Amino acid sequence: MVREGFALHHRTWNPDALAAALHTELEALDPSRIILPNHVAHIWPALPGAGLTPVLFGLLLGVNQTIRPSHRGQNFAALVSKLSGIELDNETNRWQTADVVVVSGSDDTLKAVRQQLRPGATLVGYGHRVSFGLVVDSAALDLDAIAADLATDCVMWHQQGCFSLRAVVFCGSEHRSREFAGALGNAIELAEQRLDATHLDDATLGQRAQALGMARFTSPVCGRGLGWVQPQTTPFQGRQISAHVVSLHRIESLAELEQAVDVPPHQLQGAALAIAATDERYALASEALLRLGATRVCRPGELQAPPAGWRHDGRANVLEWLRIGQPP
Repeated sequence: MVREGFALHHRTWNPDALAAALHTELEALDPSRIILPNHVAHIWPALPGAGLTPVLFGLLLGVNQTIRPSHRGQNFAALVSKLSGIELDNETNRWQTADVVVVSGSDDTLKAVRQQLRPGATLVGYGHRVSFGLVVDSAALDLDAIAADLATDCVMWHQQGCFSLRAVVFCGSEHRSREFAGALGNAIELAEQRLDATHLDDATLGQRAQALGMARFTSPVCGRGLGWVQPQTTPFQGRQISAHVVSLHRIESLAELEQAVDVPPHQLQGAALAIAATDERYALASEALLRLGATRVCRPGELQAPPAGWRHDGRANVLEWLRIGQPP
């Protein structure tokens, strides 16, 4: 899983693309008026590779940086430190005195960090967000191929990232929706095998058994792996049912999309859009996803590989780090 996941991340970490994105972000500013922070501290989550992109932007800016890795991310952080010369902040809590602190994590984590910052420090916090897929059905779509791509979006990183697929809204007939549910259930099992994601800890397995029992009381369950597809008649509300589980919500037309996704806009991240290129609803579907709150719309299978120029959580990548001075 890590090998394939990092291969996807290479698109995000491309140095030339990052430099071009940084140039685009700063080109309207007078370089002589930009005041860089003295110290940018990064607090990394446990997800492998998460948090690296802001560090790369910091290297391009030439600012002094430190990294506070999670307990499970020590090896990756040590490699980054060795290659870049950036100091690790494992024990000293230097981040508490930094000018800018960049942190990815739960909303509770952001709140705890904010309470410990020095007065005047800037917190750039990337909190809890979720992603989903939209399939706009037509005769031109290959449901098996779409299911395979969406399964990768779901299983990668055990569905723990902000770009992990948790739900699919299917715009089409009941018959085709059932067909897709079966295809996606099978694809999740195959993705688990390919990514060596067939083992869970005891606590997660216990939670899975309880969730599966409840699911079978309410609707047919599609899939024979650790994860499954669970058709629902209620809107998608962002929660994770269990590891590698995708809820499926059918709508008749795109006019019903807003009612099918009951997630606050500030908590939506990515949307994987499956629609034929020649479908006259293409622009309408894409625009509807952005208006719901998605910060990025992409093809299935690409959720975990945002481009270097993607605006993290829909915000500028480094402008919040800077002060803009006005000389006499």
